Amino acid sequence: MRIKGTKYEKIEKLPDGAVTCREYAERNELGSGAYVQVKYDRFLNGKGKYPGYDIRCWNGINVVIQN
Repeated sequence: MRIKGTKYEKIEKLPDGAVTCREYAERNELGSGAYVQVKYDRFLNGKGKYPGYDIRCWNGINVVIQN
């Protein structure tokens, strides 16, 4: 568990179509919600290509916002 909060940008309003990382992984057959976050983190660190979504923190929950 992170002690100093989330590493993703916080948002106040949940956009339409946003889903949890777990739900996104299940819908797209990606395994687990953790893998969704790993792919996004690799992109942020310059070690992977853009996965086609952004992850933001809404009320302490990491959500996927599809682009």
